[in-house]
Amino acid sequence: MVKNNKMETIILKEEIKNIDSYKRTYLEIIKAHEREVIIANLLAYFFRPNEDHGLGDVFIRALLGTKYYELDTLKNPANNNTKGELKALLGKSVRIEEFRHAKVKVEESGNEDKKRLDILISTKSYAIGIEFKINHALNNPLKTYQDMISRRYSKEKMILIVLTPYKKILEGEVDYDESTEFKQVILSHFIKNLKDLLANSQYSMEVNQWFYLRDFIQTIENRSIRSKLSKLCDVAKTKMNNSTTVKYKECFINSKYGYVLFRYDKFDVKVRLKEECWHIERWEENKQKEFETLGSDSDYDMIIDKVGSM
Repeated sequence: MVKNNKMETIILKEEIKNIDSYKRTYLEIIKAHEREVIIANLLAYFFRPNEDHGLGDVFIRALLGTKYYELDTLKNPANNNTKGELKALLGKSVRIEEFRHAKVKVEESGNEDKKRLDILISTKSYAIGIEFKINHALNNPLKTYQDMISRRYSKEKMILIVLTPYKKILEGEVDYDESTEFKQVILSHFIKNLKDLLANSQYSMEVNQWFYLRDFIQTIENRSIRSKLSKLCDVAKTKMNNSTTVKYKECFINSKYGYVLFRYDKFDVKVRLKEECWHIERWEENKQKEFETLGSDSDYDMIIDKVGSM
């Protein structure tokens, strides 16, 4: 750390690399991590280039470098394949400085019913609309939002995004047709892009601003870890019901410390995701007795078989 105008600052290039395993966050403690309005406002703060976070437009550039999924293919999840990067939709003429003075609005009203788009980013040449979905079904008036942006920004190039923790299927009476231009972006993919940009550039932040950023990134990564642990637990329960060779009695997720616990008669096995590996630990009498790792690309059956053999 260095001193700068009597305020402690940190260099992000080194610190950002340390966000690599499950740690409970302040947003989780106050149960704000499931609140779309809160997370959308925090995102909008970081999207604003001239805010006091000092990161400029790096959040916007990270978002635009992320791969997207076509919403219309969600009607057939088997065909839901990555189609490209958002930046490619802007065209080759986009300049780096284009987003340095972007304006960011939240809760933009789309029609008389006061349906509101979560985030709207505008520049001289582009309008980026973002609908943020954490827990709720994807049944928003997307076409209405698109029409609203088209009217207000008729000369600007549009990029329209549904930002979600995982690929979602259109549900209910969603306002959507084949002309709707919204793309779906996975939140953790966007955050990975952001971390890569920050780790390879010389940004610095005041310590209190770093707390906001780290807590936000850690919260998103914790959600991704919990999702994978939940999938592991679901597969394990199916295998427990259908197999006579897997002897453990039960599994459940510890959401406070981020691991799946497999309980045997005389010992436990804990499975964690950290440092891009599955960590498999055998515990007896509250002491770790054995430890193995598997690559993060290992399939769930392989992990469960390893758990069953310890």
